[in-house]
Amino acid sequence: MKTPYAWIAVVVLGCGVTVIAQPAADRKADDAAVAKLTANYESAYNSHDAKAAASFYATDGDRRTADGRVVGGRAAVERQLADDFGGRFKAAVVKFDAASEVRYVSATMAIVDGSAQLSGVISAGGQPIPPARYLHTLVAVKRGGAWQILALRNWPAPVPGK
Repeated sequence: MKTPYAWIAVVVLGCGVTVIAQPAADRKADDAAVAKLTANYESAYNSHDAKAAASFYATDGDRRTADGRVVGGRAAVERQLADDFGGRFKAAVVKFDAASEVRYVSATMAIVDGSAQLSGVISAGGQPIPPARYLHTLVAVKRGGAWQILALRNWPAPVPGK
């Protein structure tokens, strides 16, 4: 009786490892595509083009901003960005740092941890806010052969010495 169950466990575990583990050489195209995704998103954001920036999100993607706002779905992300670009973020510029860590959960899902600087934001009182550093985690999914943002989370980077 033990042999069939042990065999099934080996097959199941073996399949799991096969699906998740891919040679590093196979990641070059995905690495380039994920880097292009973030660069294109940065460019669209800095152009204050809400429709273009939102187009990089999956239709079921969501966004959580550093100030705690959460929206779900590409259409809601586009509305939030349009509101931001029409108000306090109309001159905002984001610059993602080149060094980010990409970890592939599977052949179609990656987690990207990185940092960025955001400048050009105006306070609710109308005063310029000094440039600030942020950390972010982006979950990317590959659907229809293209990488998209499934989830983006931002939070303020710790200030050294505080």
